[in-house]
Amino acid sequence: MKIILTGGSGFIGSNLVKYLNLNKISNIIIIDYFDNEKKLKNLINLKFRELISPERFLKDYSKSSEKFDAFIHNGAISNTQIHDKKYMNYHNLFLSKNYFEYAKKNCDKFIYASSASVYGNEKKGKTNPLNAYANSKLLFDQFILNQIKKGGKFNIIGLRYFNVY
Repeated sequence: MKIILTGGSGFIGSNLVKYLNLNKISNIIIIDYFDNEKKLKNLINLKFRELISPERFLKDYSKSSEKFDAFIHNGAISNTQIHDKKYMNYHNLFLSKNYFEYAKKNCDKFIYASSASVYGNEKKGKTNPLNAYANSKLLFDQFILNQIKKGGKFNIIGLRYFNVY
């Protein structure tokens, strides 16, 4: 099995790598920023094929025809205190759209993390993002829904996390 995983050095991602390793899966490309020593410690003793930055992945793999079983997109800037929409949309919307376009051509399925923060303080399932993070997640959810409406045979799974820990 061959997997691409964004956010692989974070809490969720590194535990997913650990789970995959326990199931004898190590052909994993981890896309993440490796400027955080604490997060990199999460990868100690884990087996994976490659650790690559998002920009390097898009550059090196954009024309690749290598096939993967799944693209699991957990990576995001999740700090709700960042108010810079341009920064947030680059990391959580632009990169996500590019990952999706890559996965559509090269992967059997695309699994991505969204967030319950898109609801804000609303009740009855309405969305009302209260910060740049939540807004970027909602915009990507809407992008995916538009892709589904366009049709085509592609497996997409969106996970709207509430609290992870």
